[in-house]
Amino acid sequence: MATEVIIVTENETTGATTFEVIPVEQTTAPETISEIIEAIFDPTPEAVETSVTELPHNNYAVESTTLQAGSPDVQLDATTPASEIAPVTAVESATTSTEPATDANTNAATEAQAQADEAVARGDYEAAAAHREVAENEAWNGSDNSMLHGSNANELDNAHWQQQEADYYEKQEAQHAQAGDYEAAKEDAANAVQHMGNADYSASGSDHTGQAKAEEYQMDVAVWEEGNAEYHAQNAETYAAQGDFDMAAQSADTAETHQATADYHGDLGEHGGSIAVHDPASDVSHDTSYSSVDYSSASHDYSTSSYDTSSVPAE
Repeated sequence: MATEVIIVTENETTGATTFEVIPVEQTTAPETISEIIEAIFDPTPEAVETSVTELPHNNYAVESTTLQAGSPDVQLDATTPASEIAPVTAVESATTSTEPATDANTNAATEAQAQADEAVARGDYEAAAAHREVAENEAWNGSDNSMLHGSNANELDNAHWQQQEADYYEKQEAQHAQAGDYEAAKEDAANAVQHMGNADYSASGSDHTGQAKAEEYQMDVAVWEEGNAEYHAQNAETYAAQGDFDMAAQSADTAETHQATADYHGDLGEHGGSIAVHDPASDVSHDTSYSSVDYSSASHDYSTSSYDTSSVPAE
């Protein structure tokens, strides 16, 4: 069985070690050159320079190589013909870098945070919560949260829930206003103010309570006018019972005037009504396209993700 005998010569000036490979017949399994080198040298030197040259009587060769501490293993297979061995250049110390992934995470987190900021500015706390969740996940994966600011995803989820509660009370307010129950409508508007204020606070957003406050004010006036109408209606009944029909008629007219005024303010305060008051600063612009935002630079593909915010914290 053919194998090789290696003659090792060390240059005292340069410190380089030369290996001369001579094929011989052997009945035992040959060791590879790399195994012999490992047996000769400490596997963890700072730098080892080796050189194995091709012999004229041998059909095998190994190119010169420099091994440094931390370098990947270099397999020197003496059974491979020289014609099949690609030239081996100096092997530099290599480590696996996570910088590209970190850059992708950071870029995605920065973009998602910007989207969250824009949604908060629109008062769209549902979309803001979805974007912020992406930003937090990417910042965590990239070990860099320097781009994060404002309310976190949980706070924005709560803000969205508070908005939903405010919306519920505004719809209730409209129904009570249409029924002429201005007292109940006023209470609904007050609840809408509270929940909308909580939403803005939780989201670190601007004030969107102006609409609900205006409706509450109109309902307050309607309730007061309706109280005056009831008072004069009672006077009309009293005068009529006493036989003073002139005063009864006058009081009845006054009651009708106050009731008409109450209804007018009730219409002004009716949420979504045809002549309802309007506060532009309270307008909220919803954007459902957040479910298909392209975070192409992210380490995870969010391009087809839909952020489920249907589950919101209980009050």
